[in-house]
Amino acid sequence: MILVLGSWLLVPGLWGSARAGVDLLRGKPEMKVHGLGMSYSMIYWNLLETRYGLHSEIVAGCVVTERQFAYWQGYNRTIRAYYNHKYGRDIFEECDQEAQKQWPAFLKSLESAT
Repeated sequence: MILVLGSWLLVPGLWGSARAGVDLLRGKPEMKVHGLGMSYSMIYWNLLETRYGLHSEIVAGCVVTERQFAYWQGYNRTIRAYYNHKYGRDIFEECDQEAQKQWPAFLKSLESAT
């Protein structure tokens, strides 16, 4: 029973990884985004796009099935590995840290605009 359930969850991850490979070959990779995300998410995704040309696609809200989650996890894992190898460092962690640094100034700019 556990083997069957594990296989059922694993297959979408493999499909996601395979699809990411196709998207990389086509030159159209993107990160699949679902859920609420961090408070500074828009800065994070903007940094990935402007610095590295990596687009993000919102694929769902907070409620997803295990199969959807596994698919997107497999897809994103492949994209992350490719970009980190391409640039020789963890660009996702780099953008995360930078977005956290920029967040307070962004909030302040919103307060001063009102």
